[in-house]
Amino acid sequence: MKTTLACRHCQYYSPEGRRGGVCQKLMTPVESNWKACSLALPPFAAYRENRNSIVMWHQKIDETLEVVLPLKPTANNIRQLSNTVRVASYEQ
Repeated sequence: MKTTLACRHCQYYSPEGRRGGVCQKLMTPVESNWKACSLALPPFAAYRENRNSIVMWHQKIDETLEVVLPLKPTANNIRQLSNTVRVASYEQ
């Protein structure tokens, strides 16, 4: 991964005023041209590294999403299978 050389290129840098800003990680004023500290991250590092795991996480949720309720009389839009109730369709 490419290193961040100056505070202004860090994900935690928030510009404030003409030349300076605030480091959101350290909660302190910084100059945009200062050498970046060891906590610096590139602006889009989290997105690039986590986008594949986020997609996989959503797929796992979609595959395993199931509502388990006690058995009750069925309605028009609910179908009962053993002890599991699944919603077949939802209309407003």
